[in-house]
Amino acid sequence: MPCCGGTKAGGGALLRSVRSLRVLPPYPLSRFQDWASLGDATQMAASDILDYDEKSWNRPGENKIEELSFETITLEAGLGEDVEKQFDETAVGVIMNDLNFTEEQVWDCWVNHYQDYFWEELEEVAVATYFEDLGWNRHSFEDDDPPESDDMEWFQLTDKEKLAAEALCYFPELWAGDVDIADWENQPAGAGVNRPTSVGNQTWEERPGIFPWSLPLTRLTVWEALSAVEQTHATTLGFNESTWNSPGTAAIETSFDSFDELSAANKSAAEGLGIDEFFWDCLIQHYSNRGWNQLQALGVQDYFLTLDWTFASWHDIVPPPATDSMSFADLTMEQQEAAEQLCYLPETYPRGGDLFNINLQSFSEPPSAAPSVAV
Repeated sequence: MPCCGGTKAGGGALLRSVRSLRVLPPYPLSRFQDWASLGDATQMAASDILDYDEKSWNRPGENKIEELSFETITLEAGLGEDVEKQFDETAVGVIMNDLNFTEEQVWDCWVNHYQDYFWEELEEVAVATYFEDLGWNRHSFEDDDPPESDDMEWFQLTDKEKLAAEALCYFPELWAGDVDIADWENQPAGAGVNRPTSVGNQTWEERPGIFPWSLPLTRLTVWEALSAVEQTHATTLGFNESTWNSPGTAAIETSFDSFDELSAANKSAAEGLGIDEFFWDCLIQHYSNRGWNQLQALGVQDYFLTLDWTFASWHDIVPPPATDSMSFADLTMEQQEAAEQLCYLPETYPRGGDLFNINLQSFSEPPSAAPSVAV
């Protein structure tokens, strides 16, 4: 659950389609549209004035301005020293109005989730009880000492906690905090978004098959067998001997960063190890850095479906499938083939493994069939 970090206090929660607890403020569809669907002028204003970029827009909660209540923005972010000026006339006010944030509660509930309130203010707007249902109290809220629910996935919440979260303007994807807007499936009825139809130049038909010998074998080579240059590249990426030899344990492998989000130095280091964007997604991240719809656009969603993943489990709305805790040997033949197309080896599925257990000598491409000779 997203938490705390506003200028006053912290808290967070979730929403379901049936809102039985209270009438929520109007849903701000203008804010919850994919960045690509915004007009150029809106994109420019959101970027220049509110400090959004595509990533922070498409993943609500990442922009620092969302830690502020509407009142704080009005009094501080929008006015500066000109306290007599009307908020609507400021640059911040103009873009906020353009996004239909004309009512305080729309922003405070759907975007800020009351993080920037004092406990007395939560009581004034009649939402303190929902925070209590999530395990908060006055002391923990104002001292930024979150309860256990704050670190839970949606599927781990009790029904009571889900209902309380619902009243605080969260739905599963907002609770998760790492789902791009274009991937959302649980918005209020009629609040559809423009979804991507492709990612880069990849499509299902164009995606090449993965075989052990087509993997960048440097990443599967034990540390001591790397050249000095390769070790330098690995060190640049944050690996050491221990994390290199145990795939999936280095911070950069669990960062959920896309290749485009890497620094220039990290991109260069990855490429020096034979890891391009394709294999960054597949071998390093195993696509955990991609949203469910992006998996489809990249041509790999069917492999995850074969392994019993769904949108809901991929985004932690329901528990992961049983295959996520199985050994490779326990998978069906079809599931093993799917895992291999996601750049897993029997020794590295589903997480980690030890490079010393991998026999690189076995990774040789079979010779092509000998040509027939007419007799």
